[in-house]
Amino acid sequence: MNRLLEEGDIAQNVALKDKDIIIVPRSPIGNWNRFIQDLLPTFQLLTMPLTAAQEILLIRDLNRRLK
Repeated sequence: MNRLLEEGDIAQNVALKDKDIIIVPRSPIGNWNRFIQDLLPTFQLLTMPLTAAQEILLIRDLNRRLK
């Protein structure tokens, strides 16, 4: 495959047939995105109390300003 990409060697060129499956490996950025996607729910769960507390403080501040 490297020879095909780097030198244009088509000796390994294979004609595809109906219902053939092509597997394309994930890129490093795809691996990173998957890693972050897997971690995100945990981080959201851990920061949920902080987010709720921040919203409560914001609502209190807005109520004080409106009075």
